[in-house]
Amino acid sequence: TYTNVSLGVPGYTSQNRVQSDPTETAAEFGDFPPNNDYAGNVPTYLNFGVANGGNAEFSVEAWITQFLFLNNGDGIVALGFGNGGEQFVLDTGNGANGALRFFVRNAAGTVSAASSTNVLANDGLWHHVVGVCDEAGGHVSLYLDGKLAGSATITPNSGLLASSMPLTIGARESGNFSPVTNDFQFIGDIDDVAIYNTALSAATVQSHYFASGVPPTVQIQPANVTTNQGADASFTALTAGSTPLSYQWSDNFGSPINDATNSTLVLTNLQTSQSGNYSVQVANSYGTATAQAALNVVLGAPTIVTDISPTNLFVYTGDPATFSITVSGSQPLFYQWYQNSVAVPNATNSTFTFAALAGTNTYYCAVSNSFSANGPTTSSVATVYGQAATFINPADYNSNMKITFAGYTRNETLHDFPILVRLSTNIPGFSYQGFQQPNGGDLRFAEAGTGRELPYEIDQWQDSSGVSSVWVQVPQISGTNDFIQAYWGNSSSTAPSYTTNGAVWTPASFEGLPGYEIVYHLKEQGFPYLDSTLNYPSLTGGAPTLESGIVGDGQLFNGSSAFLDAGTVTNIGDVFTLSSWVNVSPTANTIQTVWANQKGGFGSAGFSLFINFFQTGNGAILMDTGNGTQGGEISTAAGTVPFGSWHQLSAAVNRTNGTISLFLDGTLTPVVSGTVTPNFTNALADVNYGRFTNANFYFTGGLDEGRIHQGVDSTNWIWASFMTVASNSTFAAYGTVSNTVPPDVEITVQKSGNQIILTWPAGTLQSATSVAGPYTDVNGATSPYAPVISGAQQFYRVRVR
Repeated sequence: TYTNVSLGVPGYTSQNRVQSDPTETAAEFGDFPPNNDYAGNVPTYLNFGVANGGNAEFSVEAWITQFLFLNNGDGIVALGFGNGGEQFVLDTGNGANGALRFFVRNAAGTVSAASSTNVLANDGLWHHVVGVCDEAGGHVSLYLDGKLAGSATITPNSGLLASSMPLTIGARESGNFSPVTNDFQFIGDIDDVAIYNTALSAATVQSHYFASGVPPTVQIQPANVTTNQGADASFTALTAGSTPLSYQWSDNFGSPINDATNSTLVLTNLQTSQSGNYSVQVANSYGTATAQAALNVVLGAPTIVTDISPTNLFVYTGDPATFSITVSGSQPLFYQWYQNSVAVPNATNSTFTFAALAGTNTYYCAVSNSFSANGPTTSSVATVYGQAATFINPADYNSNMKITFAGYTRNETLHDFPILVRLSTNIPGFSYQGFQQPNGGDLRFAEAGTGRELPYEIDQWQDSSGVSSVWVQVPQISGTNDFIQAYWGNSSSTAPSYTTNGAVWTPASFEGLPGYEIVYHLKEQGFPYLDSTLNYPSLTGGAPTLESGIVGDGQLFNGSSAFLDAGTVTNIGDVFTLSSWVNVSPTANTIQTVWANQKGGFGSAGFSLFINFFQTGNGAILMDTGNGTQGGEISTAAGTVPFGSWHQLSAAVNRTNGTISLFLDGTLTPVVSGTVTPNFTNALADVNYGRFTNANFYFTGGLDEGRIHQGVDSTNWIWASFMTVASNSTFAAYGTVSNTVPPDVEITVQKSGNQIILTWPAGTLQSATSVAGPYTDVNGATSPYAPVISGAQQFYRVRVR
């Protein structure tokens, strides 16, 4: 039903050049006093309301030409009353000038708005506008003339606000009025409105636009090319418009180039005479478009285009380092890299990769060609600082084992990642008899390829199940073939300082990687509870009870008095990640606090990570944030955390942009309600583990491996942190132990007549005239052996290694 609308006005024409459909007409809105000029009484089934837990999938499409911007929300297509009752709106209500906008409200009334900066009023053109709600995909999108003009996120499964109002075209209601008054009036023509109960893809939107008859547009990339004589160059036409499109390239004299009728022009073996402007003409049934690009072909000595970067590099000794440069100049070009001003043999490419030397060393590259009359062109000098590292000599150890990260299947490289190594007799060939120092003091780990010694920490040595839990800092995990090597069995090798000084959890300063603020393994039987980073040991609180944990021992918290006080964590920063393994008691029927630096009560200054709503046992994960005045609380769905079994809980926090991601068992868990207070207090009070700071909401059940990590952990980091514990033998494949333990050797002495006969199973026979030595090898002696004794006494032994 049309109200106050002029019908039969001329409809869309192809960019006002060629009329696509001469019979096409449109409706004109706003010719009457600017209220209630609209098309309405649209059937009620055009309503996409969905309850929380479901997804709304729909699209709204129209052609429009706007004569005048009237107010803050000139309605094109809308459903619902304004100021909180909108289900969706496509309008020109973004900002004071009236830029194009599309927004929806989820079932809770939260707005997701895809806004543009495009002001369409009074430009005299028709425009194709499309709003897309793809709640399952988490996106709201706005398209203008076939291109994405704005986007926003929407929480999946958050539903869409219900509305009893009919859809309107050409105007919408700014508030909940009685009688209904559609006062947000569009002034202009609207044509071909279409509503879809699916989320149109970007390709489909563009195909709709182009199907209407759009003349071509074209740009050439790159727009300018400078290259050397003898080199090649290419230009590519970036086009838009209704297909089919035809191409014709012209040379620097304006003449068409034979067979140059594709979107890309390739020119080979260039000469200086070919410098100039090249053009392409693109055509379709609705018009033509032309673009130009400049080509400059030069002769000359090499010129550095991209220099060495960085010019100061800090690496471990033995680690690979790579430098590269980009050079322009007449071909061919000849490269030579120098180390400490000495030419490096065979380093004659634009890229140079080498193993970093100890100490300070310099590198640069010299490039020459036939025009280098004044000598080669040199890059900047880069200085490489090789930090001292210890390397493993495998021959010093009687046992070794390869550990491959066969279960890491993600596409992100993890740097300095702490993996869990579990040693036990379940590993083929493994035996504690091979260790030569108590409690694994001669255990070592080495990086693949370089043999660099890796820091580790023994969490627990031979627990009640005979398992030894060891945390190792792995320099890089990028795929299923990455590995490290474990060594043990050296009587002269004692436990290094890095096993107890927190090095596993703190990357080297020159790497620029985030470290851990707190790591509680929770294997103590009372205060102090040690922090493996050495930053914040818990000295006070209420002591929990030692019990079996997820990694060795953990702690049982009683829900009424047990908690750990970490003190004021001053370096927690604006980006951090909280995590812990939890085993919530089935009797837990109210808030179960894991980490908190705030008092109980909504809006309290600080943050808190916990399970369960107040006075419920619903198993949701929640996080509160507050600044003392305002507060926010986000929550996952009920039943997220099962009770009575171990699960890893993580919260990746970005205070700067006000986002928090919640994870359970390494998987991102959707937030179904709530908001974050961006300026919440991050370092006001002590951080408590197992309760709020004002002695409220204690945790009931088991806790283990409580951590605070600087930076926002990626989804892959959190997943790997879960997998290395929960599926240790899947994440890390343990190879068969290779043992080189020397055999037990005895010398057998027999008398045969007046001759002594010595026999031994293996090794080298040595002799001395004194039992204390010195001993020397007996040349040529093999078992059995009849020694010739020249003095009063002779002593023999066998050296087995």
